[in-house]
Amino acid sequence: MKKIAGIILAVCMLIMSVGCSTQPREVMADDVQVSEDLADAVFLGKIVTMDDKGTVAEAVAEKDGKIVFVGSAEGAKEYIGPDTLIHDYRGNVIYPGFIDGHSHMGLVATMLVDGAVLSAEDTLRRDAEVMKQYIEEHPGKPVYKGMGFWIHEGDEDKPTHEVLDKYASDEVPVMIAGGGGHAALLNQKAIEYFKLKDLVGVYGTDGIKVDESGEPTGYVVETPRFDLFQQIPISKDELKEFFLAQQNNCIKQGFTCICDAGIVETEKLPMVSAYKELAEEGLLKIKIRALCEIADVSKEPLKDVEKIAALAEECNSEYFKITGLKIFLDGVVEALTTWTLNPYTAQAGKGDNYHGYIRWNEDRKEELIEIIKTANEKGLQVHMHSIGEGAANYGLDCYEAVYNALPDIDARNALAHLTYVTADMPKRFADNKVIAVVNPTWSTWKFGTKEDEIKVYGETEAKNMFKVKSFVDAGVVTSFHTDSSGTAAEQIFCAATRRENKAAHVARDYKVYSEEAKKAFPDERRGEEECIDGFTSLRCLTNNPAYLLKEENNLGSIEVGKAADFTVYDRDFTDEAVVKDVSCIDATLVSVISNGRMIFPANLF
Repeated sequence: MKKIAGIILAVCMLIMSVGCSTQPREVMADDVQVSEDLADAVFLGKIVTMDDKGTVAEAVAEKDGKIVFVGSAEGAKEYIGPDTLIHDYRGNVIYPGFIDGHSHMGLVATMLVDGAVLSAEDTLRRDAEVMKQYIEEHPGKPVYKGMGFWIHEGDEDKPTHEVLDKYASDEVPVMIAGGGGHAALLNQKAIEYFKLKDLVGVYGTDGIKVDESGEPTGYVVETPRFDLFQQIPISKDELKEFFLAQQNNCIKQGFTCICDAGIVETEKLPMVSAYKELAEEGLLKIKIRALCEIADVSKEPLKDVEKIAALAEECNSEYFKITGLKIFLDGVVEALTTWTLNPYTAQAGKGDNYHGYIRWNEDRKEELIEIIKTANEKGLQVHMHSIGEGAANYGLDCYEAVYNALPDIDARNALAHLTYVTADMPKRFADNKVIAVVNPTWSTWKFGTKEDEIKVYGETEAKNMFKVKSFVDAGVVTSFHTDSSGTAAEQIFCAATRRENKAAHVARDYKVYSEEAKKAFPDERRGEEECIDGFTSLRCLTNNPAYLLKEENNLGSIEVGKAADFTVYDRDFTDEAVVKDVSCIDATLVSVISNGRMIFPANLF
């Protein structure tokens, strides 16, 4: 007894004495037997539990991937046994695993698997030259694709097939996607390969741009842009490899769970099958919650809902679940396809009565309502892409109709992005239990989109875009999302300051930057009244997206019985001085834990 008591005392002293560090210390407790309910691991540090009481703890213990204790370091002693691994994070802060409420691993795969990466800062000519080099280095492909072009003011080359024909190739099909994802540019060979002229009658000239003679220019947006990329086959093995690489990126951004918003399962793109196999093979380290796309051009959307419900029942597991449907209502500001209530400004050059690219018009509202209703009745949520206030208004109309018809169903329907909403809309969200999914990093005057935002809305209204606090204050469940890139720390900083990351760094070290950099990244802020505090941001990264995904009983807070998913940073994001300082962006991600196993930086999975 004296020997066991002495060992227990030594272990407890070790828990209390290990020094603070940004790196975890891992030690094993030797030959200790205290309780039959011993933990696999104990984590020490400042633990922001994000429970309903706002509890801050000192220790959390997990067994078999579930949390079995949250409390004091003293209380954790009884869970330590001979094989218990102790992670000492004192000096750092342990949060519930961060959740990305809307990302795009599947969609990005269609552009980047076996494709070239372009730079948003390059001209179209330079993009074409990059594609030429890629073609030379990868001969023999039926179609060459890339992602990342941007249309810049003053670019001498216009977004037509000629620029790719001249500087990339006029001998093989070439197709590149815009940086915002909602536009594409094809060369003449690709126009012929995809028989684009025949498709004008299907998609219209809003989607496939034509010249004065009716010939396709090579520039396409929205529905045809997505459909064309989905025609290029990607094997299941290629998708699995890409998903694993993207998973590592998500982990390095601080996330333990993401919602992949808009995957498909077709012969050419077996995305669901790829995810399912990765889960079965034990290769998924973070939890994937997926939304399957219902295309606006689908001939039998209700049958698509049936298929998705069947896939969900067949595929759902701990690490991969299909939670619902993804539906596009409109486009994006940078492609001048966002759906507005008022016409675009004259500066947009779209005429006097242009309201954007409208995927579901008034004549189809009842059809969309029936799709949502059917999905909700089958336990599937609906997640709609809504950039402009026209799309948001339409989406709210549909959700309101479904809510009135099915008031007792726990739907968790959402509208994502919400670049612009009118002042009365947050209350409509709350009244109809619609979840708002927003990206705070977009709320800044971003380099590359400011001019387009002004073209669409005019400068006065553009300053009122990207509401966050308005949703929170109205009682709307509000979740953050990255769309595909950006760290949790960046989201928290932007939500607290409405400052752009690069601009904030330039402002901090003003003297070391060139005049060109200072001009390109002015420290402008807009809508500072929409700033939220750090704790509210944490809710938007934990509790709220867990609720969005119907995972509030398993994820989103550090409580007994929930998954032992943790994100550890060297900063306290509940401290307002921390989240408002530009150094918040550079916060060090110390560790990421999934089901009790460290997946960053070490891999104990």
